[in-house]
Amino acid sequence: ATSFLVFRMMQAVIAAGMVLSRAIVKDVTTDPGQAASMIGYVTMGMTLVPMIGPVAGGYLDESSPHGIVAHFGFPMRDAIEDRDFGVPGSELLVGEAP
Repeated sequence: ATSFLVFRMMQAVIAAGMVLSRAIVKDVTTDPGQAASMIGYVTMGMTLVPMIGPVAGGYLDESSPHGIVAHFGFPMRDAIEDRDFGVPGSELLVGEAP
């Protein structure tokens, strides 16, 4: 029962990520045509990355030291966290008073 709960939680996180990426595209763009194009690219990425990711991860695991994950992973995480998507109200998330 525990493994079922863990996998259901992972499924919920993935579903939220899919919805969040589309919401970010709609917040960033105002032109419906441009938004449709960007959502197409996001969907293409969601389709291709699960196919390419295991191949790239296997190659990195077999051909490089294990520190490569920390060497590239942490700066990528920091770059994503520092990006401002221009979402209305996001300035309140960093602790500033309204």
